[in-house]
Order: sequence, then structure tokens, then C-alpha cells
Amino acid sequence: MSDTPRIDCVAAADARLGESPVWDSEAGLLWWVDIGGRAVHRYDPVSNRDEETSVSVTPAALAVRERGGLVLATDDGFWAFNPDQGRISRLAPDPEPDLPHNRLNDSRCDRQGRFWAGSMHDPTSDKVAAGRLYRLDRDLSVSTFGEGLGVSNGLAFSPDGRTMYHADTWAETVWTYDYDPDGGVPSRRRVFAEFHDLEGRPDGAAVDESGCYWVALARGGQIVRVTPRGERDRVVSFPVRAPTMVAFGGPGLDTMYVTTMGSGAVGPDAARPGLDGGLFAFDPGCRGLPEPGFAG
Repeated sequence: MSDTPRIDCVAAADARLGESPVWDSEAGLLWWVDIGGRAVHRYDPVSNRDEETSVSVTPAALAVRERGGLVLATDDGFWAFNPDQGRISRLAPDPEPDLPHNRLNDSRCDRQGRFWAGSMHDPTSDKVAAGRLYRLDRDLSVSTFGEGLGVSNGLAFSPDGRTMYHADTWAETVWTYDYDPDGGVPSRRRVFAEFHDLEGRPDGAAVDESGCYWVALARGGQIVRVTPRGERDRVVSFPVRAPTMVAFGGPGLDTMYVTTMGSGAVGPDAARPGLDGGLFAFDPGCRGLPEPGFAG
């Protein structure tokens, strides 16, 4: 069950908090964000170059837009970003003006192009389960689904789009829902996987072509694969303490990219300067699914 494949640091970016790797099949690039550094990164595996663009908001997650550019989930609602021009513009207002210490966090598009994003409370202020789950539709309206979350994370969808996965990092739990692809509504929540027995907590995730759920265990130095039946069948040991999210990429969607926390977030005892905050890649032995773009 445990294995240690060759894992390479493909971009020693020294991000403060790397997150949200998303493969852009049309461009042949991997997009990701540095939350603490307020930057959007673009990694080109052909040239092995990673380019960073600073933005005026705190980007927590992103998705490619079908009409071009990116959609960003931020500390101030939803924004459109044109990476070639470096310009951002608001798509939808902050859904949480009543919660100034909250920000949006992990995100994912469903198979129909709706953009899902959850929120979290800033842990530097106090520990409050004030997170919520939101859906941004193609008409740019925002709907709320669920509240009382510690840190919303782990959003993913099954290959047929009829199962939704969602985690709360604080609760060390991933839930699964029945998902109506026509209406975009999750229902019948139940526990899919719990990680109380492992070091680290569930962070960002992705689903492979067989429907297995891959999740990074932040501060646990592991990536775990869970079968559709909720059984752990692989644990990949990682070279740094805090992997944050996984994504399938490359022309064949057979490379797994992983973002990580920087040394400042990990702490001096576990820090690995030069590697923490980097972008990593390895061969997972399986293929992922094409990432849907945001239709709005």
C-alpha cells in the first residue's frame, strides 16, 4: 500500500503557500497559485519554466475559463484574470461581506462548467468553523450550499459527474454526495473517508480515470489514494512535510503535479529550504481526467 516513487521538484518557486494546480490542456500549461505571495504561476513542462504574476487580491484557487483567461477564488469574491495582460476584473461580489476574517479556499469546476469554491476562517485571527460552500454559475450568480466548515477543501467529481467529494480539513473528513449534473445540486451527504489515524489532514484532491480519489495530507508528508468504495489502497511518501493539492497533467494526463507550503508555514523543525513551496511532479501509474473549464 505504501510506496515511494521518484518525485521531482520541477519548480523551486519558494511559494509561501502553493495551491490549486490546474492543467490547461489547450495551452499545455499548469496553472497554480501562491496564496501568501498573492501570485498566479504558469508552469510550462516543455521549457521547464515557471512564471509568476503578482495580483492585487489574494488568489486561493483558480480554474481555466472557456472564453479565455482564468477565474480566481479570492479573499474578496470571484475575479476574472487575464494572464497575458496581467489584468483582473470582478466577476461576482464577495459572498461573505459579513465575515471579514473569511476567504475563499479550494475550488473545482463540475463537468457542466459550474465553479465550486468553499471558504475558511483565517486561522491567525481565531479558530472558528465559519466556512461555507458556494457555486458560481455561468450567469455569474452565486448560490450557497452548507456552512459551519472549518477549512473547506478536497473538492472533486467522479468521472461520470454524478458524485461530488468535499472535505473539511479541520474535521479530517471527506464526504461524498449524490450530484445532480443537470441542476448542479449535491444531496445525501455521507462520510467517504476519515484520516484521524494518520499524521496530516486532508487538503486538495483530484480523481483519476478509474474514479479513485487522490488527496494531499498537509503537514503529514503523504498523498493517499482512496477507491470509490472508500478504501485506502495507496499511500505515497512525499519529500516535504506539507503537500497541499494534487492535479493530473501532461499531454496524457499521466503526470501528477503537487503544490506545497513554504518553510514558514511548515515550521523550523520540518522545514526543507529549497524544496518547501516548490512544485513537484511524479508518475502516479494512472491517468487523470480532463479538467472542465468555467463556463461563465
